[in-house]
Amino acid sequence: AHLHAACAPRRKVALLLEVCRDVYAGLARGENQDPLGADAFLPALTEELIWSPDIGETQLDVEFLMELLDPDELRGEAGYYLTTWFGALHHIAHYQPETDRAPRGLSSEARASLHQWHRRRTLHRKDHPRAQVTAHLGASRREGETWCPSDPAPTSPHRPTCPLRSHGQKRLC
Repeated sequence: AHLHAACAPRRKVALLLEVCRDVYAGLARGENQDPLGADAFLPALTEELIWSPDIGETQLDVEFLMELLDPDELRGEAGYYLTTWFGALHHIAHYQPETDRAPRGLSSEARASLHQWHRRRTLHRKDHPRAQVTAHLGASRREGETWCPSDPAPTSPHRPTCPLRSHGQKRLC
């Protein structure tokens, strides 16, 4: 209920992460003393979602965040758990009771939907300033050159400016 009431997307993501921490905490309190990881997390999250009275609103919020957030914000912990929520909700929505399992492969409809989502997310990506800088750095880097984020530009290995390279290391830092 709190997730749907939150207006700011970052607040929604923070609430999703809090729920994930609670699920992991619940797994840690179980009878099993072995540490439980991602393999136990997805079934536990799925069960929590099934028993949630707000599963419809939660699905709307997760889809909203998947569409709204910048692709760079879908990396790291937040992106991993948001994608996990999306997968759990998809599994619940497409569960087939007669076979006692979710479908094994993606339907052509799901595949088309994912393709459209990816296209929407990347359509104007080439115009994004970070993409232009990355493309420029990749194109300007020639064989034998190394680059460090503290360097103003890619440099020759004969002119090290990176503290790691100044000690003879020839790798990106």
